[in-house]
Amino acid sequence: MIRWKIAVVLVSVAMVVAACGGSGGTGASRSSRPLSTAGGGGTSSDLRIGEIMTGPVSDNSWNYRQSIALKLMESKYDAKTTYIESVPVADASQDAQQLVSNGYNVIIFNSPAFFNSALQLARQNSNITVIAVSAALSIPDQPRNLWLEQAKFAPADYVMGYAAALVANGPKVCYLGGVELPNIIAGANATLRGAKAANASIGGEVNFTGDFDDPAKARLLTSTMINNGCGAFVLLLDDATKGVVQAIKASGKRIPWFSYNSDQSSLDPATYGGGYTFDWDQAYTTVVGKIRAGIRSGSYDLSTGFKLFPLYNMTNDQRNRVQDVYKKVIDGAIKVDSTMTDKVVIP
Repeated sequence: MIRWKIAVVLVSVAMVVAACGGSGGTGASRSSRPLSTAGGGGTSSDLRIGEIMTGPVSDNSWNYRQSIALKLMESKYDAKTTYIESVPVADASQDAQQLVSNGYNVIIFNSPAFFNSALQLARQNSNITVIAVSAALSIPDQPRNLWLEQAKFAPADYVMGYAAALVANGPKVCYLGGVELPNIIAGANATLRGAKAANASIGGEVNFTGDFDDPAKARLLTSTMINNGCGAFVLLLDDATKGVVQAIKASGKRIPWFSYNSDQSSLDPATYGGGYTFDWDQAYTTVVGKIRAGIRSGSYDLSTGFKLFPLYNMTNDQRNRVQDVYKKVIDGAIKVDSTMTDKVVIP
């Protein structure tokens, strides 16, 4: 379930139409987006956490994974939690104000696309604390009630690209993402460089659907890319992943694909290669714990703590090679460039 988005000051970036989630064009109307309870609804503490989500928690990806972390915060801190899902970027500020009006004192914006709304809410409501998923670890004049959680995709995507090149059933490793945000572009570039590290002769291609949650768009584009020689895919998509799998099945080819946020082997066990997730549980519980202790501003880097899901449809040797690269990226022995954020460069 989720709609899954560097070192650039994000105020302008966040104005892009969508991020790490749906495009915002398919969200329900305001009147049909009620508050939803993440878990049982703890009430004995004063901590009330509300989250603004880019897409539905049924996406088995970005929003689903964060809804699990929200439930964990509820149980760990005896907090009351809620969320509003499928929020278009244009509605994020008003929906956040709805949460504030309902008494929620910690507001999470779960995508860099919402960054302007997060910044505005923090500046206008000093009595509440805002957590913003961001592409940067700091911003000028950061409000004293704003936490930044940096989501940098490049390190993990480098590993995905490396894995894809080992099992590619064609001359290219291809990256398919949703919206062209800087940290996603950096991830695409890292994917291609990881692929080259595994196979110097492999080609590459990158495309964006413009929507993380539209299977029809993803299926059409995937079919074109397969015809162009794509022999393996690294995806930064959420509900749209289903369209990729449909296109692969329709092609009649065993084309492996790698994703993020949850183990998606159930979509197609024959072609799914694996994926990764950020440690949202650790990120949110750490930050909320600091907020409870009175520390209402700071930053948390998600990038160094990503975890691999099991690797499928590989030989043991290939799995060992991927695990070795993963460990070197985590340890810093392999330095992954996260600064190529303005355009895709095919190596």
